[in-house]
Amino acid sequence: MKGIIKNAAVSLLVCMMLPLTGMVSLAGQWEQDHLGIWSYRYHDGDLLKGNWYWIDGNLDGTAECYCFDAQGSLYQNTVTPDGYTVDSSGAWMQDGVPQTRTIRREGTGRPFGMASLTGGVLSNEWSDYRLVIPPGSDRKDTAEYTDAGDPDQEYYDLNMLTTDGEGSFSMFIWYYKDKEPGIPASSQMRKHNYDLIHRYNYPEPFVESEQTVGGHTFSATRFYGWGYGHIQFKRKIDDMVMDMTFSYPDRPESEEKVMDFIERIMPAGGV
Repeated sequence: MKGIIKNAAVSLLVCMMLPLTGMVSLAGQWEQDHLGIWSYRYHDGDLLKGNWYWIDGNLDGTAECYCFDAQGSLYQNTVTPDGYTVDSSGAWMQDGVPQTRTIRREGTGRPFGMASLTGGVLSNEWSDYRLVIPPGSDRKDTAEYTDAGDPDQEYYDLNMLTTDGEGSFSMFIWYYKDKEPGIPASSQMRKHNYDLIHRYNYPEPFVESEQTVGGHTFSATRFYGWGYGHIQFKRKIDDMVMDMTFSYPDRPESEEKVMDFIERIMPAGGV
């Protein structure tokens, strides 16, 4: 089986067994040393270590789960330290049956952060949102981030400025690697906000809350300064962080337009 998936671009999912977590699109390759021990080298050159990982080697939409020790060696034909059985290929087994998981994203190799833009409708299946871009908006960078590109880069979905008689606002969405997986999104946001306060001396307090946007719960922060209001949303998806930020002139009509826009964001499959 290793021969099939060696040197393949993979869909890889970090799993903690109970519960199993979400998926992230990565690239890497299997390696075997002179002793016949297998390891998996991450796309940035590091070995996967000390955890369970779902790997869909042939991109057929079905992944098997593998466990690696602290040095990055694959457990094979044994019982792992946390009590799970793996076969000679390293796949997790239960009652003699390899355990698999269906990959929830398209098996096309499309980078995880890429959005689909049809007319004025922008949607992203991976992060599960769909929004309608207001007519007349300046869709900065939209084309760049809805085209195929380097699957290992960070992706913006949209950097948008909209202005009309009802108010104006700017919005951008981006994703980045979660470098603090043990820290909740709300705590990461609070740390970021404290940095902003100390660095830029924002004159008013940051108001924190949780808010549902497009059917998903985000940690949210609202703050004001120097004539502008800002609303930032943050949530974790697999081993990535999604940020969605709105900035607008500190006027009632602009804030009302922003809030109306946010309420209209739907899941990707929404109508």
